[in-house]
Amino acid sequence: MKVTTFKPELRDAFKALNLEWVRTHFKVEPKDLEQLENPEAIRASGGEIFFVTTDEGEAVATAALIRMDDGGFELAKMAVRPDQRGKKFGDLLMKLTEAWARERGANRIYLISNTDLEPAIALYLKHGFSVISVGQHPDYERGNIQMEKRFA
Repeated sequence: MKVTTFKPELRDAFKALNLEWVRTHFKVEPKDLEQLENPEAIRASGGEIFFVTTDEGEAVATAALIRMDDGGFELAKMAVRPDQRGKKFGDLLMKLTEAWARERGANRIYLISNTDLEPAIALYLKHGFSVISVGQHPDYERGNIQMEKRFA
């Protein structure tokens, strides 16, 4: 397995990995399509998209960091292919995204999730995130929890 950042040949994988989990648990929303159909915009605004790939270059996991106006990053569009779950790729992506954000002077990483996604919430808590708000989020119909990890 390898870790890499966005490359044009991984564009379709970013979309497919995320559509799989969203469609499995929820419905695809306009904000999803905005990000998944134009991943280059995430990078153009100072963010990055990360991938775990096989040695042959096939993407099995992904996560994006979207630059926020307050100097932090939003962790978004994190997905692991169903047949690759349980292999600690979520932990790897959490460590990678945090290190990348810290290197760029971020003061925090923020995320929006859903309390039904218990494994994801457990992963975030394990990596030091705290709940900052519970309740409906204006950007995502499925978003009912906001979490963050602040850096000293």
